Amino acid sequence: MLSGKSGYEELPAFGAFEQKTWPDTRDMMGWDIGETGFDLVLARDIPTFVARDFAPFCDGFLSEQGIEKNGLHEPACHPGGGRVIEALEEYFAPEIKDIATTRAILNHHGNMSSPTILFVLEKLLQQAMQKPILMTALGPGFTSVLGLLHPSGAK
Repeated sequence: MLSGKSGYEELPAFGAFEQKTWPDTRDMMGWDIGETGFDLVLARDIPTFVARDFAPFCDGFLSEQGIEKNGLHEPACHPGGGRVIEALEEYFAPEIKDIATTRAILNHHGNMSSPTILFVLEKLLQQAMQKPILMTALGPGFTSVLGLLHPSGAK
C-alpha cells in the first residue's frame, strides 16, 4: 500500500511529480494501428534524445528535490523497449548499476503501455527500500513524466 496522505507515515509516500512535452517530437514515439492492434513506433535516435533532452530534464528535477542519482533506489521506469532501457541505463550509470527490475518486467510481460510501470513498482516495493524511487515514463508526444516515491517514514 502507498499513500500521499498524512497519518500514513509508516507507508511509502508519493512526493514531487513533473511532466514535460517537447515541441515538434511527435515522430519520436507514437502508435500505429494495424491489423494486430496497436504497434509502438519508436524513432531510432531515442538514446540520443535521452542523453540530449531527457537527461537535463531529469537532472533538473532531481536537483530541485535535493537528490543526486546516487541517493536513489533502483528507478522504476516504464520500459518502452530494449533501446529505451539501454538509454536510461546509460543515463543512470555509473551511480546506478542498472535497472534490472524494469528489464525483467519487460522480458516477462512485454510492453503493456502505461500500466507496465505499476508492475515494476510492485517488484521494487518488495525490496528493502531505504532511498527514494524515481519513477520515469517516456511517451508519445514526446513526453516525459517523473515522480518520486519516498521510503516509509520519509518525505
